[in-house]
Amino acid sequence: MKKRGTPILYALAVVLAATLAGCAADDLRHAAPGQEETVRWRISINNAGATRGEDGTFPGGETTILDASIYFFHPYDGRILRLRHLTAEEIASVNNREPLLILSVPAAAQRFFMVANSAASGVNIADMTTLDGVLNTQFGIGSQMTDGVLHSAEKVIMKGMSDVFTESAPGLYEAGITIAPLMSRLEIGPISAQPVEEGTVTPGDVVSFTVSGIYLNYFYTTMNLHGATSFFYDNPEKDYTSLNSNYATTKMFDIPGAASVGGTASPAAGDVWAYQFIAPYFLPHIIVEMNDIVYSDGEGGTTATSPRNHASGTQYLTIQSYNHASDGTAMANALPAHVYKISRLEFDADNLSDNPYEVRQLILATLEVAAWSAEAIDTEYD
Repeated sequence: MKKRGTPILYALAVVLAATLAGCAADDLRHAAPGQEETVRWRISINNAGATRGEDGTFPGGETTILDASIYFFHPYDGRILRLRHLTAEEIASVNNREPLLILSVPAAAQRFFMVANSAASGVNIADMTTLDGVLNTQFGIGSQMTDGVLHSAEKVIMKGMSDVFTESAPGLYEAGITIAPLMSRLEIGPISAQPVEEGTVTPGDVVSFTVSGIYLNYFYTTMNLHGATSFFYDNPEKDYTSLNSNYATTKMFDIPGAASVGGTASPAAGDVWAYQFIAPYFLPHIIVEMNDIVYSDGEGGTTATSPRNHASGTQYLTIQSYNHASDGTAMANALPAHVYKISRLEFDADNLSDNPYEVRQLILATLEVAAWSAEAIDTEYD
């Protein structure tokens, strides 16, 4: 006896299987939109860190791209649809300001995020699967220094978000991007002793000295690629029993041993004393340690002990406040990718103290600032 309904059940099974297969295909498309289709991207990259300094003559002043990663992400949920590490040949082309062609990018990606010099800084972000994961990657300020190159700006981390693309031909997207350093930079030029009373030589004026240390204090120690700082900052204001140990962990110090000539101590020819620091909010304090100080005795001779206040031995110059050189207004905060430059740091004997922050007379520095170039800082006295 034939069992009726078997062909019907079989047909229903076929229909059901086809329906499920169709749903699976739809689910796949919804899970990874545009994965079935890829496009090409032609990218023009502007490196804002490649032009810095007033003339760019000193070593380590320009920030070149040493390594770079491009994160193409989904516009709605931020998933990384494609991660592309640039090859050495591509990096050379980008540093020569040549456009970059990237093939086989999922069509769902409409923008991309670029990070440069993370590998050079030892910051691992390559395994992130979402844009938020990339942006929340933390790094420490110590990674932004280049040992032995006077705090070179060469390998500072840079980032950027692409412009909205245009489709210049079928399947060819074009977009530009500007990448800029996340850090800020503080540069200090020659340090000069001035008479307490302009135009006269009085007992206790500083005649010569040696800069035995330059230290920075009051700065954030970590940030993420979003630009958000940590809640903690380095601020051992009154703990000056051992300056080297206090400041060594984040490398925010120099031991230049620069002796003054004619009352002025200068960094090596063509250089500045320089530091990368984390902005925004505030500029770091500067503490200059001086030894071998020689004072005028007021009678044409010199002495190692100040006739004015009996100071002798190691003395400190502390700078906590800054003004814009352009208009003399107080500098409220610092901005990322800006360089803050003291073209010449001038002081007199009344600005020195036996310990940092125990100032006899406050020194006010005036800064020059520009977008990864320089804002000058002049010095005034209260």
